[in-house]
Amino acid sequence: MRKLVTVVIAALLFLSLGASPAFAGTNGPIVSTDGSTAKFFADGDYFHICDTDSDGDSVYVSFYYSGSGGDIRLNWTGGAGTCVNRTYNIGEGKAVYYKSCQDDAFTDTCSGYVKGTA
Repeated sequence: MRKLVTVVIAALLFLSLGASPAFAGTNGPIVSTDGSTAKFFADGDYFHICDTDSDGDSVYVSFYYSGSGGDIRLNWTGGAGTCVNRTYNIGEGKAVYYKSCQDDAFTDTCSGYVKGTA
């Protein structure tokens, strides 16, 4: 009887302290504008940013999520035909809204916002 009680207590402790289920994020779609593309990847919380135009302008992704306090900008200045992955720890399960932009001299050219989930 004592052994049975010990087993039951151990099982209850295991169940109460067990890991919570993992949340599978959702990659965002590729979004582009004249001169730039961007995509969000949930596994690793990173953005793939590309400069697609030989115009001398840099590109960036602008994004926000619940608790970010506003837009966050990740720049890329590698030049035409180059891409970079930029990581930003967002937090599991949060919706991420992002857009791809070209850093023009006066008014930046940006796509509309799209959504992924971290």
